[in-house]
Amino acid sequence: MRIPRIFPRVAVGATIALMAVAAFAQERPSSMEQEAIEAIVRPWVRPAERFTTVDWENAFGGRKRGIAEVEAFLTARVRPTMANITVTVREIRVTMVTPDVAVADKYLTLSGQTDGPGGQVLPDRNVRDTFVLRRTNGTWDVVVERIADLR
Repeated sequence: MRIPRIFPRVAVGATIALMAVAAFAQERPSSMEQEAIEAIVRPWVRPAERFTTVDWENAFGGRKRGIAEVEAFLTARVRPTMANITVTVREIRVTMVTPDVAVADKYLTLSGQTDGPGGQVLPDRNVRDTFVLRRTNGTWDVVVERIADLR
Protein backbone atom coordinates (compact mmCIF):
# COMPACT_ATOMS: atom_id res chain seq x y z
CA MET A 1 0.00 0.00 0.00
CA ARG A 2 1.34 3.38 -0.96
CA ILE A 3 1.04 6.34 1.47
CA PRO A 4 -0.12 9.53 -0.26
CA ARG A 5 2.52 12.29 -0.37
CA ILE A 6 0.26 14.62 1.60
CA PHE A 7 0.18 12.28 4.61
CA PRO A 8 3.60 13.26 6.09
CA ARG A 9 2.70 16.95 5.81
CA VAL A 10 -0.63 16.40 7.53
CA ALA A 11 1.03 14.34 10.27
CA VAL A 12 3.67 17.01 10.88
CA GLY A 13 1.02 19.76 10.89
CA ALA A 14 -1.16 17.86 13.35
CA THR A 15 1.82 17.18 15.62
CA ILE A 16 2.78 20.87 15.65
CA ALA A 17 -0.83 21.86 16.39
CA LEU A 18 -1.03 19.42 19.31
CA MET A 19 2.28 20.68 20.68
CA ALA A 20 1.02 24.28 20.48
CA VAL A 21 -2.19 23.37 22.31
CA ALA A 22 -0.19 21.62 25.02
CA ALA A 23 2.18 24.58 25.36
CA PHE A 24 -0.69 27.02 25.81
CA ALA A 25 -2.93 24.73 27.81
CA GLN A 26 -5.07 26.61 30.26
CA GLU A 27 -4.56 25.81 33.87
CA ARG A 28 -6.99 25.29 36.68
CA PRO A 29 -6.79 27.89 39.42
CA SER A 30 -5.51 27.04 42.88
CA SER A 31 -8.24 26.70 45.51
CA MET A 32 -7.23 30.12 46.87
CA GLU A 33 -7.52 31.73 43.41
CA GLN A 34 -10.86 29.98 42.79
CA GLU A 35 -12.26 31.26 46.09
CA ALA A 36 -11.01 34.82 45.54
CA ILE A 37 -12.44 34.99 42.02
CA GLU A 38 -15.75 33.38 43.00
CA ALA A 39 -16.14 35.93 45.81
CA ILE A 40 -16.05 38.65 43.15
CA VAL A 41 -18.21 37.08 40.42
CA ARG A 42 -20.78 35.05 42.42
CA PRO A 43 -22.78 37.89 44.06
CA TRP A 44 -25.72 39.29 42.12
CA VAL A 45 -24.79 42.81 43.28
CA ARG A 46 -21.32 43.59 41.98
CA PRO A 47 -18.61 44.65 44.44
CA ALA A 48 -18.00 48.08 42.84
CA GLU A 49 -14.37 48.31 43.95
CA ARG A 50 -13.56 45.26 41.76
CA PHE A 51 -15.29 46.66 38.65
CA THR A 52 -13.99 50.25 38.50
CA THR A 53 -12.76 50.16 34.88
CA VAL A 54 -14.91 47.30 33.56
CA ASP A 55 -15.81 47.10 29.86
CA TRP A 56 -19.38 45.75 30.20
CA GLU A 57 -21.85 44.44 27.64
CA ASN A 58 -25.25 42.85 28.27
CA ALA A 59 -27.13 40.21 26.30
CA PHE A 60 -28.98 42.88 24.30
CA GLY A 61 -25.90 44.75 23.09
CA GLY A 62 -25.88 47.52 25.70
CA ARG A 63 -22.26 48.60 26.31
CA LYS A 64 -20.93 50.61 29.21
CA ARG A 65 -17.47 51.54 30.46
CA GLY A 66 -16.66 51.75 34.17
CA ILE A 67 -18.78 50.90 37.17
CA ALA A 68 -20.47 54.34 37.30
CA GLU A 69 -21.95 53.90 33.79
CA VAL A 70 -22.89 50.28 34.50
CA GLU A 71 -24.63 51.12 37.76
CA ALA A 72 -26.50 54.08 36.23
CA PHE A 73 -27.79 51.83 33.42
CA LEU A 74 -28.73 49.00 35.77
CA THR A 75 -30.55 51.38 38.12
CA ALA A 76 -32.51 53.11 35.37
CA ARG A 77 -33.25 50.26 32.98
CA VAL A 78 -32.60 46.80 34.42
CA ARG A 79 -33.34 46.75 38.14
CA PRO A 80 -36.98 47.87 37.71
CA THR A 81 -37.56 44.63 35.73
CA MET A 82 -35.90 42.50 38.40
CA ALA A 83 -37.62 43.55 41.62
CA ASN A 84 -38.83 40.02 42.39
CA ILE A 85 -36.30 37.79 40.67
CA THR A 86 -34.73 34.62 41.91
CA VAL A 87 -31.12 34.08 40.83
CA THR A 88 -29.82 30.52 40.81
CA VAL A 89 -26.09 30.18 40.17
CA ARG A 90 -25.63 26.75 38.63
CA GLU A 91 -21.88 26.72 38.09
CA ILE A 92 -18.79 28.91 38.04
CA ARG A 93 -15.84 27.82 35.89
CA VAL A 94 -12.51 29.60 36.31
CA THR A 95 -9.64 29.22 33.84
CA MET A 96 -6.22 30.73 34.41
CA VAL A 97 -4.91 32.24 31.17
CA THR A 98 -1.69 33.45 32.81
CA PRO A 99 -0.79 33.62 36.51
CA ASP A 100 -2.37 37.10 36.64
CA VAL A 101 -5.23 36.79 34.12
CA ALA A 102 -8.29 34.59 34.55
CA VAL A 103 -11.59 33.99 32.77
CA ALA A 104 -14.63 33.10 34.87
CA ASP A 105 -17.89 31.84 33.38
CA LYS A 106 -20.88 32.03 35.71
CA TYR A 107 -23.90 30.00 34.57
CA LEU A 108 -27.16 31.09 36.16
CA THR A 109 -30.93 31.07 35.81
CA LEU A 110 -33.03 34.20 36.32
CA SER A 111 -36.66 33.59 37.30
CA GLY A 112 -39.34 36.24 37.75
CA GLN A 113 -37.98 39.03 35.54
CA THR A 114 -40.72 41.28 34.14
CA ASP A 115 -41.01 43.38 31.00
CA GLY A 116 -41.17 46.50 33.19
CA PRO A 117 -42.26 47.66 36.64
CA GLY A 118 -45.46 45.77 37.49
CA GLY A 119 -45.35 44.16 34.05
CA GLN A 120 -45.77 40.65 32.77
CA VAL A 121 -43.39 37.98 34.09
CA LEU A 122 -41.03 36.75 31.38
CA PRO A 123 -39.91 33.14 30.89
CA ASP A 124 -36.89 32.04 32.89
CA ARG A 125 -33.56 33.11 31.38
CA ASN A 126 -30.51 30.86 31.31
CA VAL A 127 -27.50 33.14 31.24
CA ARG A 128 -23.74 32.90 30.97
CA ASP A 129 -21.94 35.83 32.56
CA THR A 130 -18.28 35.87 31.45
CA PHE A 131 -15.65 37.84 33.33
CA VAL A 132 -12.03 38.56 32.43
CA LEU A 133 -10.07 39.34 35.59
CA ARG A 134 -6.59 40.79 36.06
CA ARG A 135 -4.51 40.48 39.21
CA THR A 136 -2.47 43.55 40.11
CA ASN A 137 -0.43 43.67 43.31
CA GLY A 138 -2.28 40.59 44.56
CA THR A 139 -5.79 42.00 43.97
CA TRP A 140 -8.20 40.67 41.34
CA ASP A 141 -10.22 43.20 39.32
CA VAL A 142 -12.78 42.61 36.56
CA VAL A 143 -11.70 44.27 33.31
CA VAL A 144 -14.34 42.77 30.98
CA GLU A 145 -17.84 41.41 31.61
CA ARG A 146 -20.05 39.93 28.88
CA ILE A 147 -23.57 38.62 29.49
CA ALA A 148 -25.18 36.15 27.08
CA ASP A 149 -28.56 34.45 27.03
CA LEU A 150 -28.19 30.72 26.43
CA ARG A 151 -30.87 29.25 24.21
